[in-house]
Amino acid sequence: STFGAEQIVGALAYSQPIHTLCLFKMMRKAGAAMAALGFSALSLQGCGGGSGSTATTVTTTKVATTTTTTTVTTTTLGPLGPQSKQDLVPIKGISYRALPFKTPDIPPGEDMMQKGYEFMYHTGRDDLGMMRAMGASAIRIYAGLGSELYTDHGAFLDRAFDLGLNVIVDFYTSALCPEFDCYATWKNMTVTGLKNQGMMKDGGWHPAIKIIMLMNEPDNLPFTDDQGAQPSCPKDAAEPPQFMPWCRVKAVLSALDGLMAAEEAAGIADGSSAMVGVAWSFASRESIDKVCKPSMPNENMFGFQDIMAGIADPDIASYSFRTSGSTKFYKNRWVNAINSPAPWSFTKLKVNDQYTPYAPTKFFISQLTPADDSPQDLNADLIAIDAEAKKGGEFMGVVVKGFQTERTCETEGHLQGEV
Repeated sequence: STFGAEQIVGALAYSQPIHTLCLFKMMRKAGAAMAALGFSALSLQGCGGGSGSTATTVTTTKVATTTTTTTVTTTTLGPLGPQSKQDLVPIKGISYRALPFKTPDIPPGEDMMQKGYEFMYHTGRDDLGMMRAMGASAIRIYAGLGSELYTDHGAFLDRAFDLGLNVIVDFYTSALCPEFDCYATWKNMTVTGLKNQGMMKDGGWHPAIKIIMLMNEPDNLPFTDDQGAQPSCPKDAAEPPQFMPWCRVKAVLSALDGLMAAEEAAGIADGSSAMVGVAWSFASRESIDKVCKPSMPNENMFGFQDIMAGIADPDIASYSFRTSGSTKFYKNRWVNAINSPAPWSFTKLKVNDQYTPYAPTKFFISQLTPADDSPQDLNADLIAIDAEAKKGGEFMGVVVKGFQTERTCETEGHLQGEV
């Protein structure tokens, strides 16, 4: 509806083997939503809108004494060329986890930054170019740090930087975290990313990286213990184990400690431009200091309160920092984030309108999962979100889930995974 037929066909040409129904639904929904914010809908040549090239073939046919010359022009589509830089705020983001497989039996690596996916994100389909042409200012990459430790990520970051896309990169949250002490693992993942995978440039984080997400929904305890299983927080008489706050807070504080130690070892200055945060779930939970509780107006901001309380007093989570400077780090670089499946009106009521206790720390919606296939509702939400982010307060914007389905369509009219 938003993209013309010429653009849709051009996108399809470079999107095989995506199921046609999936792609049309993705283009209709994401394209219409982005257009609602007044984004420029560029001509999507080869999905990225590159300049292309032309070649002329001349065919000569001789009939009696008459010569007819036919000229055929062929356009070669190419990736989108360099684009102007964009401010981080307002965040107009799209999550990117377009894994190229049809069944879950043998899934490929979920880290889309690795070199093996270059044909998808740049040289072939040019997914990054398509997202930039749709009007995105940021992309969120799940598991970009630590999912695998051997391949180059610099090419992805260079491409994003050339396109003016700000990168929000996640650590692989389901990593080893014995007894909820993630220090050693997160330090190793950070050191490897900086020194061996192209995430460090000119003495700091690569300039494309603007936000680093330490964990995704640590309140669900998605870690791995030293037995290779998901750990359980010791039970308390008053709470189910997954709701015990000290386990998740210890995990986050120790992960932050590991990142700080790795940055210090790499010589990254304290004033790094990369912000650091955690993407919390939208669940209703009690914070570690009991300031936030289920059924209270602030019930969804338990994670924000957890970290503020944990930085002020790490003993509350039975943790002691190995490095120094956590309070300064929180003040200068921390960002709060929440994954929301709810309409903006509800998220605004439950989070944005009650955020004053956490100011001046910034926050954003790290994953907005649309509730249905109605682009009109999503349009209205994105327009309102963009307007709020432009007010200059603590709210920074939104990352919409996501660029494309993770799998092909299972059944007619039904999308699996991201939409």
